[in-house]
Amino acid sequence: MKLLIYQNHSCFLNDIYEVCTEKNIAYDVFEWNLNDCNCDELFQDRFVKAVDGSKYDAVLSINFYPAISTACMKKNIKYIAWCYENPLSGMNIETSLNNSVNYVFLFDKMQFWKYIQKGFETVYYLPLGVNKTRLLNISLAKSDWQEYTADVSFVGSLYN
Repeated sequence: MKLLIYQNHSCFLNDIYEVCTEKNIAYDVFEWNLNDCNCDELFQDRFVKAVDGSKYDAVLSINFYPAISTACMKKNIKYIAWCYENPLSGMNIETSLNNSVNYVFLFDKMQFWKYIQKGFETVYYLPLGVNKTRLLNISLAKSDWQEYTADVSFVGSLYN
């Protein structure tokens, strides 16, 4: 398998690179600052040139970008979006969310069910993952374990 990974400076990308390497998944990185996550003509042109002549099984991004989905449709290449944003950002996101090349993974079951009930067939539920190898290699002093140990921990804010 070979992936083209969209580099959007997400904090999760280093873990994804490490896991791909660990699992022998080949990948290249495509770095671009989208002017408009819905439609960026210059991005479309550069993206099409980047995938021409290369054999990628899929494009992977952290979060869903309609401009990437549209570009993947043009090249008939699978688009995997692993989303940690809730709700998904971008205007008119639903116009490209059901593109046949999409595999949009949402960590939030309520958001997942919202799109399923609207008839979207390209969204899937997937909890957020972790780089187990990296986390198991973290070494903490006993005093740190005592200070930061908890039965339950929340990061961020709760929402409906």
